[in-house]
Amino acid sequence: PPFVSVEVAGAADADESALAAEESCWLAPMVSGRRREFTMGRNAARRAMARLGVGPAAIGRHSSDRDPLWPAGIVGSISHAHGVVVAACARESDARAIGVDVERAGPLGADLVREICREDELEALRGVAPPAPSDWPKLLFSIKEAGYKAWFPSMRTPLEFHAMRVIPDPAARRFSAH
Repeated sequence: PPFVSVEVAGAADADESALAAEESCWLAPMVSGRRREFTMGRNAARRAMARLGVGPAAIGRHSSDRDPLWPAGIVGSISHAHGVVVAACARESDARAIGVDVERAGPLGADLVREICREDELEALRGVAPPAPSDWPKLLFSIKEAGYKAWFPSMRTPLEFHAMRVIPDPAARRFSAH
């Protein structure tokens, strides 16, 4: 939707000197790859907030789970996988929550399919060409990860994969999650 601001991090976003002091203090225990993704995510998120007209602000984190803590009036989500980092946010007056997930293309491991996917979800997709080069289980996993990121900030309770039901509409390239 037009009220959601999305930024994909680039190499310049790995600049740790652009972090707020509150964010920099969390870097010390991180391994280099995590440190880079954290920095890129926070810097991309700040750029996304700027597109909404929000001035420079730190993106805090919850002490119990390290989940991003957005400035008052903003909802958002950050995702990273294999060097790809994405941040999305919106004003709370426009969206109750934002969830975004990025994953490496390719099929979900066969050992994870039953852990992630409900039988009714898989049945709804039988006979529908999969989203190449991935497969439906991998897409369901990514949808559920994004859904969890939208759910958790307000509920603060864990949500198992099977507790979420994804209703896909491949023809419209849409889905709903309940």
